[in-house]
Amino acid sequence: MELALQHLQGERHGREAENLHLHGEEEGAHKGARESPVQRQELDPLAAAFYTSFSREFATTVYTSSWPPPRPRTRRAIAIPSSALSPLKEPARTLHAAFLARALAIFRVEEVLIYKERGVPCTYLEKILTALEVPQYLRRYLVPLERTYRYLGLAPPLAAPSHQLKHENLPLREGIVVKASRGVAEVYAGLDENIIVEGNFSAGDRVTLRREGSRWVAADRDTLDVYWGYRVRSYGSLKEALERSKGRYLVVFTSRRGEPLQSVADRLKRDAEAAGGLLLVYGTWDKGVQEIAEEEGLDLSAFSPYLVNVAVNQGTRTIRTEEAVLISLSLVNYLLP
Repeated sequence: MELALQHLQGERHGREAENLHLHGEEEGAHKGARESPVQRQELDPLAAAFYTSFSREFATTVYTSSWPPPRPRTRRAIAIPSSALSPLKEPARTLHAAFLARALAIFRVEEVLIYKERGVPCTYLEKILTALEVPQYLRRYLVPLERTYRYLGLAPPLAAPSHQLKHENLPLREGIVVKASRGVAEVYAGLDENIIVEGNFSAGDRVTLRREGSRWVAADRDTLDVYWGYRVRSYGSLKEALERSKGRYLVVFTSRRGEPLQSVADRLKRDAEAAGGLLLVYGTWDKGVQEIAEEEGLDLSAFSPYLVNVAVNQGTRTIRTEEAVLISLSLVNYLLP
């Protein structure tokens, strides 16, 4: 909180509460989270045993996992309707978008397609998901002062590899060009000192940097061996999103009316690996992707034979889009590691 206040005091726009999203340094958030509230209380023996066991298991999980995570061999993408979060009011809408963004990062999704549905513009989802993907130390440069982002500071950090803390020492970093002239650029990358790189850039460009020996060079994020976040694209309809994806992904439609995933898992895995990419397509909590396709006069079988149910015998009347994304991606991560 102290670090956030220091940033707020220095903000030239002076819009303190509304623009918290521009100044919440992830490093400060992590420092504030190091002392758990549980550690400050006396626990009964059973709770203490559980907490100790959980802490050890979590530590083992973190340190035995590969970090930074490799880029998936089979590319992962999702397509969601623009109306997915429209029934929600703020700040719930931003928090649900953050839940969705966390699921995307956890399961290494590289592309998000938003298709227009019910006449709801794609603007909100595109803006908020894009802003959540920006490292927090770059938000003051890349996320404008708009009402759309007023609750962004409440969202949990994405904590993807591109969202490094100052003390982390990966040979890759995201930055923004603050000054450029004659083939040389000065880049702010969340460190104490700006980085000098060679290349033709313009001030305001977002760049990915790779450290080679004692110097940094610009890198193409599309060729990195590690997972480096997602990109967001918008389309005027489900049909347009599917047509633009032809030949790039194996398309899989998700629906409670579909075949159980386990019954097609082996075939789906084989086809996805052959295609080199997998696109999961979702409807909304109250309208399935089949109904949306019918409204557009679209034959889904022309794009894919796969219509799958990822939550057989679901225990709730409906499943929200962001919940369906989390469920299906966890299963895909098992099938396609």
